[in-house]
Amino acid sequence: TGTDANGCVSTDQAIVSVLANAPINAGTDAVICTGASTTLTATGGVTYTWSPATGLSATTGASVIANPTTTTTYSVTGTDASGCVGTDQVIVTVNPLPIVTIVAATATSGCQPLCVTFTNNTPNTNSIAWTFGNNLGNSISPNPTFCFSTFGIYDVSATVTDNLGCVGTTTLTNYI
Repeated sequence: TGTDANGCVSTDQAIVSVLANAPINAGTDAVICTGASTTLTATGGVTYTWSPATGLSATTGASVIANPTTTTTYSVTGTDASGCVGTDQVIVTVNPLPIVTIVAATATSGCQPLCVTFTNNTPNTNSIAWTFGNNLGNSISPNPTFCFSTFGIYDVSATVTDNLGCVGTTTLTNYI
C-alpha cells in the first residue's frame, strides 16, 4: 500500500516463489579393490562440481571416474536449471588386494619325478589358480600336488580371488 503526493492510495500484490534446493543425487555407494576405478554419476542438475579432487578424473561434470587409494566420501554440488543448488555424497570403499601366501608342504628338490604338495595360506580365499613351471600344469585345487617330471628349475605362481572379489598374485621364482 502506498500514498502519492495527491493523497491517493494504491495497493498492489507480488507473488514470491521460494524454490527448493536442487534435487542432486550422487548415485549409490561403490566398492572397489585397490587399483580399480568406478564411475560416479550425479543427477538432478545441469552443472556439477565434485570434491575432494583426490582420485577423480575430473572435478566437474555429471560423470567422473573415481580411483581413490583409500575409502573416500565424495561430495557433489549441483545447480539445476532454476539456479538452485543442492549437494549429495557418495562413498567409494576401497578393499585391499589379498597378499598371496603359498608354500610347499613337501620337499622342493629331489630326483625326478618330484611330486610337491603346495599349500595356500592366504586368508579369506574364495578361489585360487595355480601355475606350475613354464605352464607345465595348472590347478584350481586349494592345496594341489604337482609332479615335475623333467629336470629343471621352476617357478610356481598362484592367483587368489578373496571373498571381497579382489585379486592378488604371487610368483615364487626358481622355487622348484
